[in-house]
Amino acid sequence: KLWKAQHNLEENGYVNHEEWLADWRAARSSQFMLVGSKDEPNGNRNCQLEPDGTLKVAVPYSLSGKYGERLKGTKTNYLTTTGIKFKYGHSDVEYALAKGQALTFRFAKKNGIWYLFVTVDLPEVPYQSHRHKGMIGVDLNPGVIGWAYCDGEGNLKALGQIKVNLQDKSSDQTEAILGDACAELVILANTFKCPICIEKLDFARKKAGMKEQGVRYSRMLSNFAYTKEAQMLESRCNRWGIQLIQVNPAYSSLIGLTKFMRQYGLSSDTAAGLALARRALYKSERIPASYGIGIPEDRPKHVWSYWNRVGKKLKGVSRHRFFFMVANSESEVNLLGEEVVSTTRLSGKSRGTSDGRRNS
Repeated sequence: KLWKAQHNLEENGYVNHEEWLADWRAARSSQFMLVGSKDEPNGNRNCQLEPDGTLKVAVPYSLSGKYGERLKGTKTNYLTTTGIKFKYGHSDVEYALAKGQALTFRFAKKNGIWYLFVTVDLPEVPYQSHRHKGMIGVDLNPGVIGWAYCDGEGNLKALGQIKVNLQDKSSDQTEAILGDACAELVILANTFKCPICIEKLDFARKKAGMKEQGVRYSRMLSNFAYTKEAQMLESRCNRWGIQLIQVNPAYSSLIGLTKFMRQYGLSSDTAAGLALARRALYKSERIPASYGIGIPEDRPKHVWSYWNRVGKKLKGVSRHRFFFMVANSESEVNLLGEEVVSTTRLSGKSRGTSDGRRNS
């Protein structure tokens, strides 16, 4: 924006090009970064932070006669300040110094004040969660995040929703709201000592499906950051030692609608969350007999191919209809247009399940 202002000086409040150039140089000189390496003293040769909070910044040779003082045993002048302590993450900085890790510093000037930022590798935290204690399945949506907790056998034990009103919110507000939602989910997982399961989504397909739900959802698409939510949740899980598992979401919404929504009186998002949690526990879902899809004993195809048939039969049916359907009732059979036939229990590991990996 500032670069383009030089072509319309008067409209942007400049008398001449020199005034614009002064602002441009000030903006360009408002920050700089000093990249460190683990084989350098204190993780950074040009900017060294001591454990006692002393910070020494190397002065360029051309300015050495004007700034800083030469330390004993060096050929470089340094500016020294004391009492450096970070409000957030200071323990992580101390850990990096103790382990001899690289530290990268960024200096930024705002309203005449210099701010210091540091980047370090976070310490590895061992997992505190275990699959045998259950699973929390999370279904991400633009207006609400539905979650369901089931025990190690796949039985529903707890559920809930987290409202996320992101419409007409700025990027900072959106990040803050999603951060609070992630914190709530991780606290739940820490309470149950179980992993969290989310969808391994094709975001383009997810957004395309949301566009079909109307103008209101379309407006939310630009605000709801699916990728950001997953990244923030992964980061917080790593800090708390909570395992984050991603599973293939194929037919999870359909399974939630047809099997769990009416049975437990769930909303569609919490029902989908339960389906995801059970899939992460390697529970396979058989098709209810009332939906009239027969599966042979020696079935040649994967169970998802039969769920695909159910999905085609129910295409266009509004979600609230599932609350009024009664198992094995005439109304449900007529909805599918087929007679009820027997089904067999399915078993085996679900496809498309993967454990989350931490990036150190």
